[in-house]
Amino acid sequence: MIKIRHAAVSEKKKIFDWYTFIISQNESKIWSVGQEYTWDEFNADFQDFYFEKSAQHKGSVMIIENGGEEIGCMCYDNNFLKPHCTELDIWMKNEECCGKGLGVSALKELITYLKTEKGIKKFLIRPSIKNIRAIKAYKKAGFTMVSDKKKTIEAYLKRPYLDKYGDGDYGFDDTAVLILE
Repeated sequence: MIKIRHAAVSEKKKIFDWYTFIISQNESKIWSVGQEYTWDEFNADFQDFYFEKSAQHKGSVMIIENGGEEIGCMCYDNNFLKPHCTELDIWMKNEECCGKGLGVSALKELITYLKTEKGIKKFLIRPSIKNIRAIKAYKKAGFTMVSDKKKTIEAYLKRPYLDKYGDGDYGFDDTAVLILE
């Protein structure tokens, strides 16, 4: 059974290890060959407030557990988005945890939690367009791919952050945009 819980600051290193493991496994398919995501970059992207109870209204990193075993993590980020909107991200700790529907179940749990506890109504997720497996999983969780990415991003992000975050992690052309409303 899938459960989710907020991660603690003390868990940042293991979450970084999971993330960099997945990058290394998918590097040739998704990321630029030779790209290295560093600890300093991770700390800049996932500041301590993502792990603090007092800041959960802004966003949080969540650990995914299956039968008591940690299998990955997700995060939600409300910082740069309009009211009642959030952006999600998910990664599993290793390849053995992928392709079993566990991520789909975890996303559904997180969406239910955010609707109930945080009043979120609109969800955005932006994987690499090359990550076909993830896109299929997001669709199983209820997300739909949008045809007008620019219009969608403008509808979700606060205007001051469009230039900095509008293109997503992979660049505008290489980022898929999926929503759940």
